[in-house]
Parts: sequence; C-alpha cells; structure tokens
Amino acid sequence: LGVLALGGPCPPRERLLPDNSVTRVCCVVGDADPYAPHAALAAALAKYPPRSPAEGVHVVQGMEHEVTETSVAKGLAFLSSLLRDTAPI
Repeated sequence: LGVLALGGPCPPRERLLPDNSVTRVCCVVGDADPYAPHAALAAALAKYPPRSPAEGVHVVQGMEHEVTETSVAKGLAFLSSLLRDTAPI
C-alpha cells in the first residue's frame, strides 16, 4: 500500500503514473482551480477506472487550489477503503 501525493501547480505528471491494473486512484480537484485543470487530470487518470465510490476523480464545485473539509473527507474515505480492502482476514 503506497500513497503518492501529486501537488501543483503543474500539469499532470503522467510519467509518474504506472501502467497497470492494480493502481487505485482518488483525485480531488476544484472546478475553479486555476492551477490544476480538472479536465486534464480526469484525462490523465482515466486509465484507472473507479472500483468504489471513494475512487476516481472528484470535482468539487466552487473549490479553488486549496484544501477544504470536503477534499479531506474524500481523501480519508479513499484511504479508509484501501485499508478495509487490504486488511488481513
């Protein structure tokens, strides 16, 4: 289990994104973010289809380039789902 935080401002770093079928992604971005365009992020991460509601690209209406309660909650939900899915039986 690993977490790679991609911060900006910059275009998506596609070379850092592995080509495989096991990578799970949660990206939280604002529709008003001038530094991280949500359409470009969604395109770069499209090769990782969501397996649960916590995964995928989450575009938050009105959010700019900032950390908000919504973005933290979505990130924590994603991490919690990963821990549930990888916990020993």
